[in-house]
Amino acid sequence: MGAGVGLEEVARNSASGAYRPAHAQEAAGHRARRRRRTAAGEWLRAWQADTGAHGRLAVAAQQGSELFGPDTAAGARLARMGRFFGGLSEQMSGSTVAEAAGYDALTVVAALGHAGRPLTPDELAAALGWPGERARAALEAIRQRPALADPFALRDGESGTVVLTPRPDRLSLVQRAALEKGSAGLA
Repeated sequence: MGAGVGLEEVARNSASGAYRPAHAQEAAGHRARRRRRTAAGEWLRAWQADTGAHGRLAVAAQQGSELFGPDTAAGARLARMGRFFGGLSEQMSGSTVAEAAGYDALTVVAALGHAGRPLTPDELAAALGWPGERARAALEAIRQRPALADPFALRDGESGTVVLTPRPDRLSLVQRAALEKGSAGLA
C-alpha cells in the first residue's frame, strides 16, 4: 500500500506539473531564462526608441520656438516643451557627458564660444587638432542632443559654418532688452 500511494502521488504530481525529472527541470529553467533575456532585450529596444523619439521631439519643439519666436505664447510653450523632452531624453539615455561624444561635444561648445565667430567643421577640427570626422560627429551629437550645449544653441551659418548663440528661450524679452540696454550704456 505504501508503494501504491507513492506511485499515485507521483502520477498526481506529474499531471499537475509539480514533478519533473531533472532534465525536464533544467530545460524549463533554460526556457525561462531565455524568455527573461528576450523580454529584457525588448524593453531595452523600446526604451532606446523612446529616448530617440524624445530627443527628436525636443529638437522639433526648439525649432518651432525659434520659428514662432520665444516671446510669443506658442514659442514659449514650444521652448518649455523642448526643454522638457530634451531633459527627459538626456535622463533616459544616461549621462552623455561620460561618453566620448559627450566630452567632444562639450569641447566643441567651448571652442565655438571661445572663437566667438562662425567656423566650418574643418576649421574647428584643425583648431582642435582633430580629424574632420571627429568634429562633425561632435557637432551631430549637439544637434541630436541640444541639452549638451545648453544654455547655448548650435546654429548653421553661411557657407557651411556653425556658430554658438544664446538660446532665445532662456531669457524673456524684457530681460534681453535690459541686457541690450545695459550693454549699450556701457559702450
